[in-house]
Amino acid sequence: MKKVFSSGRLTRLRNLLKDRNLQGYILPTEDEHFNEYVGTADRRCAFISGFTGSSCSIVITLDQAALWTDGRYQLQASSELDENWSLFRNDLTEAPTRVQWIVSSTSPGSFIGYDGRQIPYTGIETLKKELAGVEAELGILPNCNGIQNPLSRQLVNIPNTNLIDLVWDSMSELQIENVSRPIRSSNPLLSIPVSFSGSSWQQKIDRVRNMMKAKGAELLVLYALDEIAWLFNLRGNDILYNPVFYAYAIVSLNKIDLFLNSKTVDQTSRLEDYLSDKQYLVEIHSYSEFFNYLETAVHNSPEKHSPQQPSRVWLDLSASYAIVSKIPENQRLFHISPVAEMKSIKSLSELNGIREIHITDSLVLCDFLAWLEGEANQINDNSCCKQSHDYKPIKPNAENGAGLPVIKPPLVLTEASTAQYLDALRSQAKDFFSLSFSTISCADANGAIIHYHPVEGQDAPITNTSIYLVDSGGQYMTGTTDVTRTIHLGESTLEQNNCYTSVLKAHIALAMQIFPSNTPGSRLDIISRRIMWQFHGNYAHGTGHGVGAFLNVHEGPIGLSSSRINAYTRMGIVEPGLQENMVVTIEPGYYWSDHFGIRLENVVFVVPVETKDFLSSDSNSCTASNFTGHRSFQFSPNTDNTKWLSFEPVTLVPFQRKFINSDMLTTDELNWLDNYHKTIRQVLCNRIYQEVNIELSINDGNDDQEIMLSNMSMLSSSRKRCLQWILSQTESFL
Repeated sequence: MKKVFSSGRLTRLRNLLKDRNLQGYILPTEDEHFNEYVGTADRRCAFISGFTGSSCSIVITLDQAALWTDGRYQLQASSELDENWSLFRNDLTEAPTRVQWIVSSTSPGSFIGYDGRQIPYTGIETLKKELAGVEAELGILPNCNGIQNPLSRQLVNIPNTNLIDLVWDSMSELQIENVSRPIRSSNPLLSIPVSFSGSSWQQKIDRVRNMMKAKGAELLVLYALDEIAWLFNLRGNDILYNPVFYAYAIVSLNKIDLFLNSKTVDQTSRLEDYLSDKQYLVEIHSYSEFFNYLETAVHNSPEKHSPQQPSRVWLDLSASYAIVSKIPENQRLFHISPVAEMKSIKSLSELNGIREIHITDSLVLCDFLAWLEGEANQINDNSCCKQSHDYKPIKPNAENGAGLPVIKPPLVLTEASTAQYLDALRSQAKDFFSLSFSTISCADANGAIIHYHPVEGQDAPITNTSIYLVDSGGQYMTGTTDVTRTIHLGESTLEQNNCYTSVLKAHIALAMQIFPSNTPGSRLDIISRRIMWQFHGNYAHGTGHGVGAFLNVHEGPIGLSSSRINAYTRMGIVEPGLQENMVVTIEPGYYWSDHFGIRLENVVFVVPVETKDFLSSDSNSCTASNFTGHRSFQFSPNTDNTKWLSFEPVTLVPFQRKFINSDMLTTDELNWLDNYHKTIRQVLCNRIYQEVNIELSINDGNDDQEIMLSNMSMLSSSRKRCLQWILSQTESFL
């Protein structure tokens, strides 16, 4: 990897620090909206250091520079950083924290700057507490009652200024070191029909205002891009993998202020007409006006009752220091954003769209896996390890017998070439918009690296003995997908089968679980993890996350992770629980360092357990009643009106049959697995034939393989292969 020689950049930054009487600067990866994926114009860490990984934190002093990242990126960071940098692994206890390093690398009384737009208010408060604690161990007393200890180091917000931007822009303008700063994206916006969203933007505003009134809030500040996109039924293309656009919004009880990139407004001439409604006053401002306008809006907001009980401003828990600092302390109302809560509960229209697009997406992955297994069977020992990096996805200009695009597969199997092929297949699917994240395609030992991404030219070959893990997904006009499967491309050992089956058991355990409505996700995480613990296994990630509806693939505020509870506890807020019509993933895993990794992930709906034919009278629908255990009896009548929920899988991709040790599965688990595979067989085989205008009418009472194999002559060779693979993988165990 090409190094960035950072000496000149660091010198320019240090001159700016000296001009402002600062002795250090904190730089996180995040942008001011805390997007999971950061636009090229906001990749400040990459500019100043040369490190291009997606997660890091930097501290620069007048004579030193340090970067923290996790184990995923240690090799990459080592190769990309030059001699000016110290590299620390932030998931190792022996590595110093940022605060510990700051204290050891600066003099008492130093001032450490940061851009308050890039760091949550709660994050700064946490850093201040840690700083006081570290200094106390050295005998430096903290500030007390407004009296500043001159020996205490101070964290200093630099309002409306990012020092990295000043260096970047000046070098770009003067064309120093061939530096060129990209321009922030401002692509045209796309309106979402009510037939998909389920509610107009005006109806959503009404619901938000009702929630504001219930909390006693006069203003709501929105900075999360997916929340703004969802609220106004708009989508964009400014952030890689996320169909969102750069914006802020302020919602009051009688007005809405929307702050957009000026180019976005210019390029979307119909936006003002779209938002024009005499009953809902919407004013569009330039994106750059937000912070000054916010301060004015708060100052001018009406008092609720008296100066002693002023108007309140609703702020999400992760609002930036820059936003929160504009709000007087007695007016701050910290709580989960009402838009985030509303967005997490999908409308019936959204659920129907999500269900439909998962059929499309599941067929893509089944087609890919059927092809890959077939190719692996033809690999011989002399050719399996050849590397070829000439493959590029080819846009098709022909169609096969099913009317599906013809895409050229790679000539040689590597992690990168197979990922490119899967991406190309997915990109040709109906209503495809973009990938929902960069495809994770890993073989053997690389599978043990949880968020591994292949780099062309440095990726591993896929052989006829490989354990192959692929985690992928797409953004479609009616939904977002995320699915992980692990397959063995040769003859697996009993030990490997047992590892795979333990993960499958962990997946099924949670998929079958019945739980009361509003159960926090942190309590459900243990259902899967407990199974892995029994086999002396674990996984260093959450068991699941929320999924957007043609929005972010990782969506809050809910998730199935024990780590989520800490953020809520710090703010004194109860963790939100799972409710009917939420969409989450179930994805336990097992990772054996230097050997292989296994993860099995489905997107699931949260559904009431008594539901029959949920959302659809179609007998092919995958209903909750088929997928929860112990349905034949109740211990006692439901006398307290508790609403009981469970999960319904909407991902329809088989678990590899030969990788399963059925002796490890209970009868209930085998029943769940057979029901799941039966649903896959019915739904996907019907869809394959519908593509060539043949209706098989396969249903619960009629899924004979002879019927499913009929008329195969009408199918393309790839669809025949896919159909036969689905049938072979979904044979019943019982």
